[in-house]
Amino acid sequence: MYCIRQQKKNPVTPLNDDDRSNLKFIGLFLLVLFISLTVDPFEEGPFDVCIFKNATNLPCPGCGLTRSFIYAGHLHLEDSVRMHPFGLVLFLFWGYVSVKDAVWILWKKSMPFFSPTVWSRLKSVFLVALVTFGVVRMLFYLDEFSPLLPLQRLFDYVRSLI
Repeated sequence: MYCIRQQKKNPVTPLNDDDRSNLKFIGLFLLVLFISLTVDPFEEGPFDVCIFKNATNLPCPGCGLTRSFIYAGHLHLEDSVRMHPFGLVLFLFWGYVSVKDAVWILWKKSMPFFSPTVWSRLKSVFLVALVTFGVVRMLFYLDEFSPLLPLQRLFDYVRSLI
């Protein structure tokens, strides 16, 4: 009589390609979060890593996002928005998506998110807004460290009239 050995089932399921991709996304966010928490906030660094700014001496649509993330990591939210209006939104959204993906990978439970149609539209609107902001900032050459300062002055003026 032959003895049939029962194989133990492995409770860990292998990662599929989507999970691997999400894991890279989470790892990148954790790296950005670590850097944001460990680097001291700064107004101007010793060098400028933006190729566009080095070539044209104009701020690109993304100029200020690194400093914005660093300020967000240190919970200096006003300074984060001052460095780049979209920085805080991107930082918080990226964090949420990373947590959502981690929950899916670890426990196969989904968290609320946008439908694919809404998500596609939101990405498009965000990219258009980011590029529009960058073009306006280049056209009016708004100060890279206070891009909303002219708008703030306008609001202050309107408030003084009321």
